[in-house]
Amino acid sequence: MNIEAICKSREADARMLRSTPAQSRDDCMHDEEAAKQQLGSLWTSTSAFVRNRCESDARSLGTTSYLDLLICVQMEQEMKSGYKKR
Repeated sequence: MNIEAICKSREADARMLRSTPAQSRDDCMHDEEAAKQQLGSLWTSTSAFVRNRCESDARSLGTTSYLDLLICVQMEQEMKSGYKKR
């Protein structure tokens, strides 16, 4: 994924909606790089089913980014651990 393009797109979306960006491009790029690092260790230990679903969901929403994928995987893990406790 192209992190700079992701962050540039978010800025453009904010301008189109005539709102201020939620974060600066530098902050966006920092967050995406951090998510990429975290996701690297989680991605291989995540089932193919979850990885495919997270990628598919992100593509359908037009929001494919490392941060989105990381959040999706983390939510799956939390739900899975919640089910085990019951």
